[in-house]
Amino acid sequence: MGVSRTPVREALLKLEMEGLLKLYPKKGASSSPSPPRRSPTSSRPGSSSRSSPSGGPCPPPPP
Repeated sequence: MGVSRTPVREALLKLEMEGLLKLYPKKGASSSPSPPRRSPTSSRPGSSSRSSPSGGPCPPPPP
């Protein structure tokens, strides 16, 4: 692949420091379960996660 081991090792260590990866010496690595991602609008109380192309809230789905 044309990539030396050092940058790959540094990237893996950085991912482990961020909690996204668990390294096992002389065995390998495994990914950690990621926390659920929140959309920027879901962090505001009372905001709708759906929006129309015009930027306003979407009407509720028909019954």
